[in-house]
Amino acid sequence: MYNKQANIVIIGAGRIAASILNGLINASFNVQSVLSKEANSAEQLAKKFDVKHYSNNLSQIKEDANLFLLTVPDNQILSVACEIEKLNINFNDSLFVHFSGALSSSILDTLQNKGADTASFHIMQSFPTKDIVELNNLTTAVETGSNRAEDFLFALSIRLDMHPFKLFKEDKVNYHLAGVYSSNYFVGNLLCADEVLQNNKTDYPNFNELILPIVSTTLNNIKSKGLKNSLSGPVQRGELEVIKKHIEKLKNINEEKFLVKG
Repeated sequence: MYNKQANIVIIGAGRIAASILNGLINASFNVQSVLSKEANSAEQLAKKFDVKHYSNNLSQIKEDANLFLLTVPDNQILSVACEIEKLNINFNDSLFVHFSGALSSSILDTLQNKGADTASFHIMQSFPTKDIVELNNLTTAVETGSNRAEDFLFALSIRLDMHPFKLFKEDKVNYHLAGVYSSNYFVGNLLCADEVLQNNKTDYPNFNELILPIVSTTLNNIKSKGLKNSLSGPVQRGELEVIKKHIEKLKNINEEKFLVKG
């Protein structure tokens, strides 16, 4: 039975896995195994956190394991679930959790045929590399059709000093899109800002020196004044002639670069 003494299996050794494993170990959870299709990745991650068992074969799942954290890319979740479903293991009283922001727990439905509960558990944070991101004070979205799984994941979040909330299945894509606008497209906008400064006559300062102060001030304004009261510039002032000049300049820039960066 999965509970605070659960035997945890990490499946996937990618960018988010190290941060999840770090949080679990620091909170004294029992991480039993690390599994990854790449044997070296599984070994490196396991040894980094002194997890004794690791493998690149899902058939090596131990029968007393009961909490499975699928830290694999979105496009691998279904195939991994189908592989696990074929194993000759009864997963009654087990919980399978994936970490996708866009996909619901429904993608794990095949595992319910083996008696398991399923859920999605998304952390609203960016994990651009395998470097450890501290989980404390981050917000987690818990989406599941199981009351038991929901209660457990709320308790797990709190034990990790995180802030959980219940996310309804039909709202997952909107929730994920909000994160994409706030992080991915934000970086894309800055890449576009860098692009418009290229091939100018002016010898600009370093991009970080020139642009990051206004970015920092904008974010601080949003924190203190709210979104609507933080808008400034020609749009806020209604300066149509300035906006028209911007549009004319943008016509001279390679549209494909903007589409890729955005």
